[in-house]
Amino acid sequence: METEIMTKPQLDDLAGEATALERRAAAIVVADVGSLSAATALLGDVAQASKTVEARRVSFVKPLNEHVKWINSLFKRITEPLDRVDLALREKILAYRKRVTAEAEAERRKAEAERVKAEAIKKAAEVAQRKADAQAKIAALDAELGGDAGVAERSAVVAAVATQTAQDAAWAVTKADHAILAAVPPPRIVTAGGHQAMARKRWVFEVKDARAVPREFLVVDEKAIRKAVAAGVREIPGVVVFEQEELAVG
Repeated sequence: METEIMTKPQLDDLAGEATALERRAAAIVVADVGSLSAATALLGDVAQASKTVEARRVSFVKPLNEHVKWINSLFKRITEPLDRVDLALREKILAYRKRVTAEAEAERRKAEAERVKAEAIKKAAEVAQRKADAQAKIAALDAELGGDAGVAERSAVVAAVATQTAQDAAWAVTKADHAILAAVPPPRIVTAGGHQAMARKRWVFEVKDARAVPREFLVVDEKAIRKAVAAGVREIPGVVVFEQEELAVG
């Protein structure tokens, strides 16, 4: 694949011709039929010069562009499998994170519910314990003063049971606290094989109903309008379709 080489003198010639045409155009004043003809002739010279310059430019860049295109296609055959692998692995990792995070959140909510329940039982048990302890003390004093020793003994047993119940309730609260702390999502940063993957969250969107989107987020499809006008459409709400004169130079 050969690429044409252009010398500086060749570039200078093209640039000089463009400058000369610019000077001639600046000197023309279109005021009558004669000057109109002169301007038209000069416009044709400018068009021809533009075609010549564009042809020269294409002669240089076309081989380069074709070579770049060939290189890109060559490497695309290599990168496409890598892209598929990258996407597949990302989907698997994110799916795992989503599943484990959901499980951890479910466990956390369950543990929090258990803690609320255990806290209520704990408070009730503490009240019962204080009441049983007070009754046991009264019964013990009454027994010392000659009262029924059996009542004192039974009250002591009730107080001991109440104490154990309160301790069990306190342990249930602690157990629930541990469960809440244990319900954690997978680590945000994972390092393995000298590489690091970091999970991060970002806000994204999905259009559900385009008709409901506010106008400030909409863009007019000018390409579609231009196509419709070219096909003969002359009435479009919010659009003024009009004729505009332009020159075709040959």
